[in-house]
Amino acid sequence: MKMVSLKLYEELAAEADELSDKLKISRNRFINDAVVAYSKTVRRELLAKEMEAAAAAIKKSSREVIDEFDALDDEAI
Repeated sequence: MKMVSLKLYEELAAEADELSDKLKISRNRFINDAVVAYSKTVRRELLAKEMEAAAAAIKKSSREVIDEFDALDDEAI
């Protein structure tokens, strides 16, 4: 494991101590678990944004293709 030094707000450190005691795990384990959970949340949010951007690009591209076909239909009439 890599050692990392960090500073926590007093209230956050107290809450981490309280919750880790209730869960009967070390504060280190509690903080590791919290970072893992938050990382998953952030990754999901980033993926959702990427998917929204891709969907918007596909929608625009699809609209352009439809417009081209409409133009061809208009020419045929």
